[in-house]
Amino acid sequence: MLLAATAWVAVPNGSADAATGDIGTEGPSYAGASQPASADKPQSKLWTAEGSWWSVMWDAAHPGFFIFRLDRATKTWVSTGVVVDPRNNTLADALYDPPTGHLFIASHVVTFGVAASGNPATLSRYSFTGGGWVLDAGFPTQIMNFSSESMTIDKDTAGNVWATWTQVAADNTNAVYVARGAGSGTTWGVPFLVPSAEPDGNRPEPDDISSLVAFGNRIGVLWSNQLTSAFYWSIHADGAPDATWTTGIALKSAAVADDHINVKSLLSDAQGRVYAALKTSINDATTDKTKPQVILASYRPSTGWTSATVWTIADCVTRPNVMLDDSTQQVYVMATAPETGCSFSGSPGVIFQKTASLASPSFSTGRGTILMRDADSPNLNNVTGTKQSVNSTTGLVMLATNSVTKRYWFSDSLASPAAAPVASFGSSVSGGVAPLAVQFSDTSSNTPTSWAWDFGDGTTST
Repeated sequence: MLLAATAWVAVPNGSADAATGDIGTEGPSYAGASQPASADKPQSKLWTAEGSWWSVMWDAAHPGFFIFRLDRATKTWVSTGVVVDPRNNTLADALYDPPTGHLFIASHVVTFGVAASGNPATLSRYSFTGGGWVLDAGFPTQIMNFSSESMTIDKDTAGNVWATWTQVAADNTNAVYVARGAGSGTTWGVPFLVPSAEPDGNRPEPDDISSLVAFGNRIGVLWSNQLTSAFYWSIHADGAPDATWTTGIALKSAAVADDHINVKSLLSDAQGRVYAALKTSINDATTDKTKPQVILASYRPSTGWTSATVWTIADCVTRPNVMLDDSTQQVYVMATAPETGCSFSGSPGVIFQKTASLASPSFSTGRGTILMRDADSPNLNNVTGTKQSVNSTTGLVMLATNSVTKRYWFSDSLASPAAAPVASFGSSVSGGVAPLAVQFSDTSSNTPTSWAWDFGDGTTST
């Protein structure tokens, strides 16, 4: 009797309830969280490590923020059960540090007014052990004890974790703070004001925010000041005294500043380049819809800051996010806008994307390519990604939320398509008199995940 066998991969479908016209994939519910769970503008909720994509996400079934893993085969976010913060009024910023293998997550209570004490912002540090993330001993540690609109973190080459936020005082004055966590965030120093290039530079509006980024052997803090119409930029050299900073101005012109900042760096880049997606307030000062609404500001230590228009006022975009691809040397900028028309700047809609060269960014006109669309409820907003550079091996996963349906949405792009599995089997014998013992050997290639056997006599098996 001649024996034969075949094998193939089981290819999962998208969401069973995906609507015609959807782009991207609907994720789990974040009902119960007090804020759109993919916010805030400077923060990163995702990271890629150990061959997977991960995210800080709210679990509606077990209220709290947890670490989730993306099952790319089934297009499903799966909770790992590792808690980040049980408080529903918090948001988080995630940083994966490849040299140490540590994952850092800063979590803070959100406020859009006067900072309230008794609301600790914390840093949790995790290690990947036994196939999952495990909270390191001694964590979480407390960064500070006030609520804030936003908070971001990054790590310098001296082993310090830095955090920045803006804090509104009872007299409604606002200031940009930083704190340094020595020993990879084990112990935190007293928060202090970031030095500014101008006397009133670090007294922005209560609505203004800050962000920071590690580049080369430095930490840079970038913040908006709508009172002085400027984005300020101060740099701390790794290992220098906390009070020693080089101050500067990234951009300053009429109505250029708004509280929309997202900044990334190429850590492996010898040039020390930094890229910031910034929204302007120029739409409040002119009726000329050809003026820039979102710009990409690029920094090189040797030449300073330059900028390019990504979207104009006519494009009606908001909440930009920047991602860097170190394999193709391209920059991706994502933002929210209505698919057509413009009821007001800042309205939800779909997530658009534009692409340009890292070396000399220049963007085509128009709103760009749709990255995510909920056809039944065009209310996507607050797109977020990872602090890391991406490439065709990691792919690019982005997360957003729909504030009407209270659902996450995500896209998964850039990755080279997986090669189709090729069935190949051997057997110890190819024929004989029944009953016959046969030992099969599987030499199939390209990583099949399921098998179906056809023995040629009407019987099958998986």
